[in-house]
Amino acid sequence: MTKLERLEKRLKEIRGGDDARIPSWLSAVGSQQEIGQWLAINQTCRGWDRCQRIDEFIHKMRARHPNMPLTIEEEVEAIVERLKRNPWLRWCEGLHDDPVVDKIMMDLTLSERVELSAAIRALESATVETLPPNQQAAWEKARQLYRELEETSQSRALQD
Repeated sequence: MTKLERLEKRLKEIRGGDDARIPSWLSAVGSQQEIGQWLAINQTCRGWDRCQRIDEFIHKMRARHPNMPLTIEEEVEAIVERLKRNPWLRWCEGLHDDPVVDKIMMDLTLSERVELSAAIRALESATVETLPPNQQAAWEKARQLYRELEETSQSRALQD
């Protein structure tokens, strides 16, 4: 066995064998024929045509297997949608695009910010009542500040 063959063998072991190009969502639900189609698309197509054929393949797989795990692109889209719906979660993830949320954060202490961040993450799967008392307090203070800013902006709009 030459050095090159040993290196190739070692790379296959590290990658997990020859099927390392098969994504986890496909290996979870795909048949041998579907996996063969995936490999054929990856080997024969390049560039824009490859992207289109992969998208078509994923769309057909989703139609055949509705409970198929999300692809990476679908996971990213879901995360983006969650962030679009929740300005607090955007702040929690470090995306400061809401001036109201930024103003509220300026009025909170560092410990309140930490508690609020933990509360925001916990509220994805819980309710405010189930949060620890310190997280509930930070959440309520942020809600109160938000209401005050909202009332202030409404009164300014009425004056104009």
